Amino acid sequence: MNALRGFTKIELGASEYSVKYDINALCSLEQELGNKSLQEIFSSESLNFSWIRSVLWAGMLHGDPKITPKKVGRMLDNHFEKGGSLEDVVQSLMGAITQVLPGSKSTEGKGATKKKKGNARKSA
Repeated sequence: MNALRGFTKIELGASEYSVKYDINALCSLEQELGNKSLQEIFSSESLNFSWIRSVLWAGMLHGDPKITPKKVGRMLDNHFEKGGSLEDVVQSLMGAITQVLPGSKSTEGKGATKKKKGNARKSA
């Protein structure tokens, strides 16, 4: 998937899922977590199982608008039962989110850098 367009693959158990954090997903996430701001949601104090399940759920809405937080919780249970780690899930989610948040280093400058290099080659 194209991470620069907001898609990221996340492995849960033996399955791989695509998540996308577009504006609708982020709004759904804010609502799910009590209308907190993104800054509040992504503070280190917010990290708990409700946070993990909600962030994953919001990212999965793009591919399945009818998915529920409880279904995502069962998917996480399955992941852990098959030996998956909590750390891997959190790192994947944080990686996916930081790619789309405004001001993120992983999205800003990448296209511009490649474009400048390409333009330099064309003019040389």
